[in-house]
Amino acid sequence: MTFKILSAKLTGNPDTSGWSQIYEYKPDDEKLNSKGQLFLLIATSSVTEGLNSVLAGRQMLSRITGEYYSGLDENPLSALKGSIRKVSAEFSEWQGVEIATLVICNNVLYSVVTGCSTLAILRNGKLAKLSSSAGGENIKSLSGFTKLDDIYVLGTEQFFENYNDGVLMAALNGREPAQALESLAPGLHSVIKSGKTGALFLKMKVSEEEVVSEKEYEGKVEVDKEMYSGQPQTKPEHANLVDRVISKVKPNPLYIKSEKPEKTAKKRISGVIGLLLLIILTSSIFIGVRKKNSSDIKAKYVEKLNIAKHQVDEAEEVFPLDSERARGLMSLARESVLAIQSENIQDPEIDQLGKRIEENSKKILTEYTADPQIFSDLTLLSENFSASNMVLAEDKILVLDVANKKLASVNIDTKRSETIAGPSKLEGVKNFSAAADVFIQKDDGIYQMEEGRKVIEDRWEADVAFFSYAGNIYVIDKSLSVILKYTPSESGFANSSNWLGEGITVNLTQTLKTSVDGMIWVLTKDKIYKFSHGIPQNFSYSGIFPLITEPISIFTDDQSQNLYILDQANNRVVVVDKEGNYIAQYVSEKIKSAADLVVSEEEKKLILLAEGKLYYIDLQN
Repeated sequence: MTFKILSAKLTGNPDTSGWSQIYEYKPDDEKLNSKGQLFLLIATSSVTEGLNSVLAGRQMLSRITGEYYSGLDENPLSALKGSIRKVSAEFSEWQGVEIATLVICNNVLYSVVTGCSTLAILRNGKLAKLSSSAGGENIKSLSGFTKLDDIYVLGTEQFFENYNDGVLMAALNGREPAQALESLAPGLHSVIKSGKTGALFLKMKVSEEEVVSEKEYEGKVEVDKEMYSGQPQTKPEHANLVDRVISKVKPNPLYIKSEKPEKTAKKRISGVIGLLLLIILTSSIFIGVRKKNSSDIKAKYVEKLNIAKHQVDEAEEVFPLDSERARGLMSLARESVLAIQSENIQDPEIDQLGKRIEENSKKILTEYTADPQIFSDLTLLSENFSASNMVLAEDKILVLDVANKKLASVNIDTKRSETIAGPSKLEGVKNFSAAADVFIQKDDGIYQMEEGRKVIEDRWEADVAFFSYAGNIYVIDKSLSVILKYTPSESGFANSSNWLGEGITVNLTQTLKTSVDGMIWVLTKDKIYKFSHGIPQNFSYSGIFPLITEPISIFTDDQSQNLYILDQANNRVVVVDKEGNYIAQYVSEKIKSAADLVVSEEEKKLILLAEGKLYYIDLQN
């Protein structure tokens, strides 16, 4: 019987504190059967200029795997200790090296840790650190049998300093490693100098090809603590009590008609009394079982609830000094409370904590629950009006309905709406942009809409995105990952030139949306690019909880101080400044159906496009 191993990895971004890397190595069948699957965590304080952490980590991985798998007859634990000792000596010039290894071979765990790294285990709802090195050249090792649903955590010293036992248990209990990672990762953004933070989470699950019986997994990890003995639970004493009581009840004797009536009556009364006693006894058993189940349920959530309380207390305390950490703690607490509430558990303490978190939403999380109101119903202009993108041009919002070939205009001040172009001008339209003029894209190029004149010929490889700014037109050729700049000329627009700087390589194949404020902002499936004069600028957002995973649109302009990100998957619009620092977020179920957004900071309005209508939210940040 072989376990299926689920894994998840958490590492900080390399910084002045160092870096960490995590690797998994699964060899071919012969080596796998004799030496198992290897998991490796490496961390170091070395930040010497020119040291490429990825290449350095792979170099160490190559040396460790080469040494460990070189002799198939050697005992896995001995081989692992020897390889770590030898490779550590080879990389002795690195500063503050931590190496933590774990091998799973035939349902047996072998682990070697060094340099203050630690191996921890979560079993039967209890967390313990099995093996922890004391730094320097000190090496600790252990081996033992794995057990179904064991969770192992290989972590650096910095990881266990940043995440205490209570936080780890709240994240890991009853969850898969990937789910635990979603809870822990946001907290990493609130930690200053987290480059040396690294952790690997492994969970032992049943293989899809095999059926598991409980008796197959009564093994135990070889540690001194009896709490991890993995002993099977004994059956509750009352489990068969009903059967035993029923078996002891004797049936009433059957009397023939000649028996005296008074004796028959007495027997009947005795039978009724016996039946009543049986009913009372059975009821008491069920009541006892129900109370025990209720107690078991409370035992499962009370620890999570206590951890969440601690997180809320700490968030309120550190908020004046470290707002990012406070937001991370408050978000983790809210996630725990929501998880408990989803199980329909009734407890006044849960409600009280939920209320505290709600009260802190605006102060600490800077989160506003919004109720978007109708700004303009474009379906009144045209039946079945449908649109997925819009543009803010001075004091007007322009919305394009590609399917019905109509362009609508809505005045921000007066909310007056009108159709400004129909099929005669928009035949074949695919996309549009607007500044001083409106330009539309068709299959054969880009046209100036009002005059119907083609200004740029389509010579692109495949799908493109385009926008106009300061009299120029910029085309993103997704297949080539280039930005082409077209400048105005007497006959239209001059031939394009690659706007990106020489030697600049970026991945624009998944471009979703662009926005311009003097800088050019490009939203792709994986990240947001910020360009200045064709050169990518450093930009990444921080302090956002939960993390943004699938943004679909962005907005900013030269009148806006901030960048607005439409995170449809999480029903919100996130606001960051133009350096990526978190400002606020607006949450509403209506945002789930929103396709695009524009913002007028002057009017203090965030406007969403959803199902042919414009909705607005008053800005409060």
